[in-house]
Amino acid sequence: MLVQDFLRAGAFFDFDPETGSLAPAEAAPGPHPQGVAMRLGDLNAVFFANQGKLTLRVGNETVPLRSSQKVSLRGEDLRHLAIEEDGNVILRHAYQNPIDPPMDFDLGMAEEEDFDLGLYVANVAASRERANLLLDRWT
Repeated sequence: MLVQDFLRAGAFFDFDPETGSLAPAEAAPGPHPQGVAMRLGDLNAVFFANQGKLTLRVGNETVPLRSSQKVSLRGEDLRHLAIEEDGNVILRHAYQNPIDPPMDFDLGMAEEEDFDLGLYVANVAASRERANLLLDRWT
């Protein structure tokens, strides 16, 4: 499956959702990316569409996102991404905040979620409309 680098619009990877492997790829005129990938701390994270669901893979853990889950991100310097369902944590990952310096000093139009895939996933999971738009784009 073709996924795009989250931070570089012109960079792509071949992604194997079964093994989690990522290999540099060329985008061919036809296939469109089915997700995005970024290194979060010491693990690769891939946010992608799979069988009609948005799915997050961090390292060896893969979680299809459902509306019954709570996706949260807390912390400033050390971020803690968690996905909970029925009070049980089904994915937890801590990573250094990739935004340096803090966005408070940026006068551009970028948002923090443009540089932090964990924050992007949490924001998309909180908005059914955004989730549906991504599913349409990635499938």
